[in-house]
Amino acid sequence: MRKTSVMAFVLMAVVATTSFAARITPYQVDIPEARKEIEDLQQKNADMDAENTTMQAEIDTLENEITDMESLKREIAITMSKVKKHAGELYTLFQTVNDADLKTKLNGQITENRKQRYALEKKTSELTGLIEDHEKDVELNTRYINSNNLQIKKNNYRIDVLEASIKFTESESVSLDSTIEQSQTLQTEVNDLINQNPVSE
Repeated sequence: MRKTSVMAFVLMAVVATTSFAARITPYQVDIPEARKEIEDLQQKNADMDAENTTMQAEIDTLENEITDMESLKREIAITMSKVKKHAGELYTLFQTVNDADLKTKLNGQITENRKQRYALEKKTSELTGLIEDHEKDVELNTRYINSNNLQIKKNNYRIDVLEASIKFTESESVSLDSTIEQSQTLQTEVNDLINQNPVSE
């Protein structure tokens, strides 16, 4: 269930990033610096993706262990019912039997029964504590994954801005070169016209 919620978060992050990208306003940038920042952001995203994969694997393991421990607790509860029922039978027999040897044996079994109940209660308590610890770890990992996904979304938006700005800057550069070239061409034409002298001296 938690794995499904994590995947849903990732999907929402992708949709949100696409929506943000549609509202990008490019601007002039230093192209080498922008490309370096893109590389850095992509590396950070890759690192966070790797962390998410590791933590999701931990979540899967923890959840499987939780399922196994809860199953064991149910089995213990069933056995505990049997042990308690048997305790009642032992006490009843102890009250009705007069033979000293039988009373001694029954008393030994009653003591053993008490030990069995204590051991089962102790095991149940240990499992309950472990399950609570596992659930906390699952919640912590899930929050960390969600935090990483949010940062990845922000990084991707920044990458989209930088890539759009690089294209914008390159386009502006081409336009500027063309304008300068046109200006130089016009200057040549002007010079040619100025240097012409149709009047003979």
